[in-house]
Amino acid sequence: MSTVSYCRLDSSHCLSLKQVVKSFCAPIKEEHAWAVLHQGVLALLQVSDQPCYLVRFLEDILISDEGHLHARTFTRDDLNRLPMSNLATGVAELGVVVYDALDWSVTKDSSVERRLSAELESVLDVMTSADDLEMLDEGIGEEEVASRLCEKVLELCRHHLALPGEAAEHYQQVCRAVVAEALELSSLMSRLSSKDLEELESLDRQDWAGIFNQVMGELRSGIKLRKVDYSRTPTEFSMTPYEMLMEEVQSKKIVLKKPVIPVHVEKAARDQIMDFIRSRPTLKPAAERTLNEPTQDECPAEILMNEIRGGRARQSLRRTKVRRKKGVIDESFGKVVDKVKSTNRKVIDLDASFASAIFNFEESPDNSLEVMPSSPEPCHENALEPGLQNDD
Repeated sequence: MSTVSYCRLDSSHCLSLKQVVKSFCAPIKEEHAWAVLHQGVLALLQVSDQPCYLVRFLEDILISDEGHLHARTFTRDDLNRLPMSNLATGVAELGVVVYDALDWSVTKDSSVERRLSAELESVLDVMTSADDLEMLDEGIGEEEVASRLCEKVLELCRHHLALPGEAAEHYQQVCRAVVAEALELSSLMSRLSSKDLEELESLDRQDWAGIFNQVMGELRSGIKLRKVDYSRTPTEFSMTPYEMLMEEVQSKKIVLKKPVIPVHVEKAARDQIMDFIRSRPTLKPAAERTLNEPTQDECPAEILMNEIRGGRARQSLRRTKVRRKKGVIDESFGKVVDKVKSTNRKVIDLDASFASAIFNFEESPDNSLEVMPSSPEPCHENALEPGLQNDD
């Protein structure tokens, strides 16, 4: 049984490109190559003023879990690393190493050749031919040539996407996703027991023919393709498998089936949960529990009255001074009036016949009064009583 090596983040939270391809047991995808090239040139420009070293092997490229190429990719001083003489040579060596990552497993079989897209071949050709420095004959300095070269590589990487303005964020997410995916795959393989690994190896030796025939049968009979929204920017490479699955679930592209759990498994899980609950500290008796007083919703009028009854409202009130006119008898504020002043109005007694006609109007068959009594003489409301005269 072959030994399996598992990858882990180093002290700088990085994985080397060699750990990534070994975790996948396959070369990197073209979109991964675009991301490594873009992030590598950006990192090289940031450390160009420091002593740098050439990137010659896959283990020299360090990808952080945040999606950046770590500065130690170019500044780490090892015994087997060569110093970088100029920036153009560093760009050329970076392109060579990325091509090796694209051709990682293919190099074991000389009869198989990896076919790359025309765009990727173009940018790799620009990078690997950069150390020729043909433009120096035109009188352009070496630093200017290297600066133009880096800008050209970045421009090609940007125009590979549908929206060039999203290149920085997209390529960072691609590098982050490839590191996370490599860690998840390595973690899965580390959990497998030796028996599981033996079963996988036996599957590799015995059942490949059956799997191949199954795939060929699907191709011959045809399969139903899902409708997708085409975009030139490959957003699926910027997400881990878990994130892609959650995105499909949230967008309701797929419908999850209810899992069928055997009865004994469900019962065992319930027993474990109950044992866990019983092992927790016991609850207090109901008599020892203190409950908060129930709160009742008050209407605005009740709230206003409670505020007025409270001490704060009384303290905020101010006493007002009442201005009284001269010649008016002073009386205390709020005093109840003992006597009611007499008015000059005359009280008129109601005529008996008129009252009888009003209250007994239903006695006649035609609901009409037989004898209409004369109404009392009108009197003025403000007429004075006899004997009372105005002093004026």
